Amino acid sequence: MRTKIPPLILLCIALASTAMAQTFSIVGTGTTSNTSSGYPAPFGNFYYGARHQFFVTAAQLSAAGIPAGASIQSLGFNVTATNFAATHNSFQILVYTTTLTNPISTAWFTSPMPAASTTPVNHLPVVGWNQFSFTTPFIWNGTDNLIIETCFQNTSWTANASTQWTTTLSGATFSRWYRADAAGVCASTLSSGTSTTIRPNMRIGWVPATPCAGPITPGSTLSTANPVCSGASFTLSMSSPPTGVGLTYQWQSSPDGMTWSNISGATNATYTTNQTTATWYQCVVTCTADMSTGTSTPLQVTMASFLSCYCIPVYSTGSGFGDYINSVVLNGSGSNVINNVTGP
Repeated sequence: MRTKIPPLILLCIALASTAMAQTFSIVGTGTTSNTSSGYPAPFGNFYYGARHQFFVTAAQLSAAGIPAGASIQSLGFNVTATNFAATHNSFQILVYTTTLTNPISTAWFTSPMPAASTTPVNHLPVVGWNQFSFTTPFIWNGTDNLIIETCFQNTSWTANASTQWTTTLSGATFSRWYRADAAGVCASTLSSGTSTTIRPNMRIGWVPATPCAGPITPGSTLSTANPVCSGASFTLSMSSPPTGVGLTYQWQSSPDGMTWSNISGATNATYTTNQTTATWYQCVVTCTADMSTGTSTPLQVTMASFLSCYCIPVYSTGSGFGDYINSVVLNGSGSNVINNVTGP
């Protein structure tokens, strides 16, 4: 039996479906591509593995038509030729936000918490847009710059898939990469090259964020480390960060969990800091549309024992099993001076 659905209900269903559909904005205007052995190349299997970071400015996102408050859902790269590239094992995309204006010019950008990430997948590049959805979308505030990181790890090499890129960028370093015929590429801090002018074009999928509304329930305060060593950085976040446009954040600290003070400049959904004494933290979240507020459950970040806070020096000479001590000197006077040169 067929049931006739009234036109008004059909219209509502259509509007609801349209409201949830992603809008795709392309960042980058170039029309050429990397060769089968050229870099940067997010699908760069000319070596076993390849790690990349790409810098995208807030101005470039805005120019592509992405509005402040947009919920970023997915990201893709446009492959113009596969060049018989093999499946890329555990291919993953991470997205970081930053206010820095040239964050990858001298080293990799590091942050304990990405704003979004995709699930690692074994991906065979295909001609056209290769689009990847984030496990949890994130809200772009309209002012932060982005760092897009890609990485995969194979046990053999074939060729790079050719990915469309832009070669006329200026004002910052827009690409950094490392490729090697070795394991551990995705965790490496080495770099094979950087580019101030070249960056692959990217297609970003987004939907307009809905306005915030009360009640605001941020959940618990979380920390990337607890206890912590004196002076060591850690990042605070909320277990249930509210979503929507019009949210403001104010992190607070307290020595006793009762008397609270605003932390200057700590006005984002996450807060990276360090401490020398045990401290309580919480975040006050406000929805400016109706001025409703909510506070995350306070967390005390304690200090770790000095026994777990020693440093491990970096050495470049020796047996490979530990630090290389090449001499021992104990000051004294006359014949009491001990000055022994040792082996490794």
